[in-house]
Amino acid sequence: LPGSLDSTADLVSVEGRRCLALKADLLDHASLTDAVATVLAEWGRIDVLVNNGRYVGPGHMDHIVDTPVQLLRDHLEANALAPVVLIKAVIPQMVDRGAGTIIDLTSSAAYEDPPEPAGAGGWGLGYAFSKGALHRIAGVLAVELRDTNVRAYNVQPGFIATERIRQDMGAFGFDASTGAPAAVVGKVCRWLLEAPEARALNGACIQ
Repeated sequence: LPGSLDSTADLVSVEGRRCLALKADLLDHASLTDAVATVLAEWGRIDVLVNNGRYVGPGHMDHIVDTPVQLLRDHLEANALAPVVLIKAVIPQMVDRGAGTIIDLTSSAAYEDPPEPAGAGGWGLGYAFSKGALHRIAGVLAVELRDTNVRAYNVQPGFIATERIRQDMGAFGFDASTGAPAAVVGKVCRWLLEAPEARALNGACIQ
């Protein structure tokens, strides 16, 4: 995709906001904990963690019989375990302050069967079962942390017309023109952070 961390940071800065751009790799868990440590050292706190990144690479649209087990492990590492690593790194300071929010971007693939096989309008097992694992985190967190004022949510945005969908996914049967704009996801996340009514939805899946 076009763009870079620096160009994205510049767009944030133009809006008059501070931005700290950090490189991290979902398959390199040490890079994730290093990123959290850098933010805490620079800014002193983390109020919100949005787990939005996911594995995109070889095997994400292959059929089960064609997918090496190692690629399935990569999906789990990136889509489910990496968010756990980040959550474990940010929660202690949230609990100490008595405030914080975790938002996991989930998918209907976590709990629904694909309409077609992978590559023909459906999705591969790696994406589906790793999103299924991610999908279970928020509810467990909400129960464990319910007395701390730290909240956790799943946001299931449906089909979003991202840049990557437009650029890469047409060949796999996904028509970006039918997707919702990416700004919708940001607005829902902001509502969860600001609306008093959102507190009652702790642990829920927002669709």
